[in-house]
Amino acid sequence: MPGAILAVGLAVAVVFAFMAAPASGHVARWDSRVRITDYVDNASFLGRVRSERRACRDRRLVTVWKRNPGAMHGPVDTARTNRAGIWAVHAPGLLELPESDVYFATVKRRVLRRSAEHRHVCKAAQSPDYRIF
Repeated sequence: MPGAILAVGLAVAVVFAFMAAPASGHVARWDSRVRITDYVDNASFLGRVRSERRACRDRRLVTVWKRNPGAMHGPVDTARTNRAGIWAVHAPGLLELPESDVYFATVKRRVLRRSAEHRHVCKAAQSPDYRIF
C-alpha cells in the first residue's frame, strides 16, 4: 500500500512538472505604422500602413478619427488596405467646415497565427495628427 501511494504521488508530481515547463514555442511581434498622407479633392483621406511583414500591411482595417479635445473622438470611416498597405477613407466636404480640424488614423492589433506552440502578432498603431486647413 505505501508503494501505491508513492507511485500515485510520483505520477502527480510528473504531471505538474510537465504543466509548469515552459512551452517550446515563441511569440513573434511586428511593429505597424499608420499615417494619413493627404486629403484629396475635398473627399478622401489617403494613407499607408507600413510594416516589415507583408501580412501586417495587407487587408488591415484602418479607422480615421476626428480629434475632439475634451470629448470622445469620433470615427469618420474605415477602409481596408491593399497589398501595399495603401488605403483611402471617404470623407467628403471637410474643407467646407469653418474651423480646421485634426484627424488621426488607427489600426488594431492583428493576430496572424495562434496555437499552443506560438503566436504571431502585428502590433496596433496610431498615426500622428493630421490637420486640414
